[in-house]
Amino acid sequence: MSIQSTFFKTVVIPFIFIIIGIFYHFVKFLIKEIIMTKKELAKRLNIDVKTLNSWEKNRPEVMRLIKFGLYAEAHIKDVEKYLKQLKDKDAS
Repeated sequence: MSIQSTFFKTVVIPFIFIIIGIFYHFVKFLIKEIIMTKKELAKRLNIDVKTLNSWEKNRPEVMRLIKFGLYAEAHIKDVEKYLKQLKDKDAS
């Protein structure tokens, strides 16, 4: 097996998978964000809806960080699930 082939299989393919996963989760997160109500988001963050409204109006950077964190959390969970599937497949 050539060095290029090994590099492709060990670096390029996993990198492409990660990029596709990030895009998939971004779209999935956007759909979920549209569906999630302010009340549900406030409950998830353990804050009052008034606080959430205040953050949206006065601290948009906080809301961007929260949304990015929720998106990253969803992506990490799916990557962990995928890695477990790979591990289980290798164990078989």
